[in-house]
Amino acid sequence: MKFTAKHDLEAPVEGVFARCSDFAAIERAALERGVEVTRRSVLTQPGAQLGWDVRVKLRGRARDLQVELVGCDAPDSVIYVIEGAGVRSEVVTEFVSLARNRTRIHVAIDTRPKTMGGRLLIQSLKLAKGSLNRKLKKRLSDFGLRLEEEVEQV
Repeated sequence: MKFTAKHDLEAPVEGVFARCSDFAAIERAALERGVEVTRRSVLTQPGAQLGWDVRVKLRGRARDLQVELVGCDAPDSVIYVIEGAGVRSEVVTEFVSLARNRTRIHVAIDTRPKTMGGRLLIQSLKLAKGSLNRKLKKRLSDFGLRLEEEVEQV
């Protein structure tokens, strides 16, 4: 099952990538939303061992997830793999420079089941795919607006 969203913002690609690869800030933002985040390594820069154990409330239940950074190609893309609850998701975030001060963020989430329980979860997600896609686009849009403000301040 695949979800995609894109958003154009008025900021240079380097600034957008820097904000999206600031993993300490991402951890703080998740903690502020009530997500439990534990970093599995002491690394602060992208590397082979950068990963997190995450506990998030999803569809009414607490879920334990493992998030691994599998690719970080500055300033073009960041790729995460998320495993847990019988599913495996690959999240690819690409940054495309449209002009000197204009960037497009494209997010693609590909989720596949690993177990029978995962198949049931994916089936329920398929029923809500339209609303989940709208939520993803709204969140990316809100994130883009905050990102534009942050990059302007620097």
